Amino acid sequence: MKHDRYYLRDDKSAYFETYLLSSNLNEKTYVKRPALIVCPGGFYVFKSYREGEPVAAQFSAMGYQTFVLSYSSIWKKKYYKDEDVELNPVRPYPEQLFDLFNTIKMVRENADEWGINKDQIYVIGFSAGGHLAASSAIYYNNQEYLKRIGVKDPELVKPNAAVLCYPMVDAELIRRRIKGIDLKHIDEIEVDENNLAIKYVLKGVFGTNEPTDEMWDEMVLMDKITPETPPFFIWHTFEDDVTSCLDTTRFVEKLVENNVSCEYHLFNTGPHGMSLATPAVATVPGGYNYNDAIWPILVDLFLKRLGENN
Repeated sequence: MKHDRYYLRDDKSAYFETYLLSSNLNEKTYVKRPALIVCPGGFYVFKSYREGEPVAAQFSAMGYQTFVLSYSSIWKKKYYKDEDVELNPVRPYPEQLFDLFNTIKMVRENADEWGINKDQIYVIGFSAGGHLAASSAIYYNNQEYLKRIGVKDPELVKPNAAVLCYPMVDAELIRRRIKGIDLKHIDEIEVDENNLAIKYVLKGVFGTNEPTDEMWDEMVLMDKITPETPPFFIWHTFEDDVTSCLDTTRFVEKLVENNVSCEYHLFNTGPHGMSLATPAVATVPGGYNYNDAIWPILVDLFLKRLGENN
């Protein structure tokens, strides 16, 4: 396996890492593999390791060329106490989307060298990373965004499908988390395990603690779905008390209304942030669910069916 890191910004605050399998199965067989770009969650404040490399390893074992995107976020790593926090430059949404677009572009441009079928480049995101993955599928032909990254052809940055895992699909999650907080004094909140993102979420997402209505609207994705939106695979759990399966179900309804191919699984049990839903990535006893852990197989079958048409 070939593992490299490619920086997306001069200050090295955003990058992606490659996990590339050999395309030579034997002396007579060469294959071009599908690619999967992994976008970890973290409230757009940090990136969750459990939703990055372990996911890449799982799908590498299933035959994908995988990439883990460390997109722009205000924290350099995950913290639990205020005094430990080191900050990156503030880059509000959609800067994270530009990081993902540039990653998709580089993967597609290097498809031959990296043993990839350029018509099978997929994105997968968890929680806030699900919002990011969905954004790439919905905003790929936004001319203003393309101009900002110097791309003329939207097909260069368009994912062939998006996989969303217990996603944040609009800004309502952020609104719920800050409800009742005096925003004028949000900078005075001390960070602990229970509120680790609250103090920084508005500044991390919007660049300000007083976002405008236009900024909030930019985060809402479901009303921007069109019949040209690429296919989606989505899963969530009924018990998730962070992101809402009801929000996700409304998102799926919009996909269906626009005749966008999709597959949706709503599992009954399981908390937010399970990643692979296996003991290998569980952070607390019982923080896994063998029923939900079937989701990578379901994703693989879904993407294989799509790939048969490319």
